[in-house]
Amino acid sequence: MGAMKNFFRKYTQFSGRASRSEFWWAYLGQSLIFLALLALFIIALVTMISSADPYTNEPSGGALAFYLLTLALIGLVSLALLVPTIAVTVRRLHDTNRSGWFYFISFVPMVGGIILLVLCAGEPDPAGAAYDA
Repeated sequence: MGAMKNFFRKYTQFSGRASRSEFWWAYLGQSLIFLALLALFIIALVTMISSADPYTNEPSGGALAFYLLTLALIGLVSLALLVPTIAVTVRRLHDTNRSGWFYFISFVPMVGGIILLVLCAGEPDPAGAAYDA
């Protein structure tokens, strides 16, 4: 719980360091949030498909509204978690004595995100104290 508090308390703090536990608990918390949103999305999608008119194949208004509201909720949560996710990742990179610019490795197609996770899983390096604010 403390790691999630730090995650939101240090919402835009890119300086300093984040421990492995702070990073991974935040990662787990986000994964659970998105898993719940995925379940809600699947329910909305199934509701929309099953309520479709058999002749025109158009969904009912309520089912379509539920589907669109679910998509909007997913978008809002994604936007709300974007900045703190980048911040905790940059702080974690600092703890492994790497520059926050290593975050851009995640933009390499197919393998970038995996490489970034491996870098974040590394041992803390005492030399990372140079990144403390």
